[in-house]
Amino acid sequence: MRTKIHSIQTGMSCAYLIEGEEGLVLVDAGGPGAEDIFLRKIRALAHADLRLIYLTHAHLDHYGGVAALHRATGASVAIHRADAQALARGLTQTGRARGFGKVMGAAVPWVTRLLKPEGFTADVLLRDGDDLSAYGLE
Repeated sequence: MRTKIHSIQTGMSCAYLIEGEEGLVLVDAGGPGAEDIFLRKIRALAHADLRLIYLTHAHLDHYGGVAALHRATGASVAIHRADAQALARGLTQTGRARGFGKVMGAAVPWVTRLLKPEGFTADVLLRDGDDLSAYGLE
């Protein structure tokens, strides 16, 4: 089987479901409440289990659905160790923003209070240079 990459729009962001011989890997989990979008896509593929949810960073539009997805699938969750604490606390840290990013940076605390993303403790803490070959990704 060739690896297939499915782009999934969640409304707040875009995520990717990677379908490979070892099963499925989800790159990002959308915002709070987005889990049903992913679960429908996983069910439609029907032949593979979700093995890993890889979070690119701890912004609520990328991790907001991870706790619910983990409960529904049992998939391991991986994130870079620099973002692990923000994920665990349900925070979105924006750092230094420029241009339009300043507006978004100012809005994030309000959006976080409104959407209340659930914090989650990742199963796998990554360092720069780590790979995901154990999950079928080179």
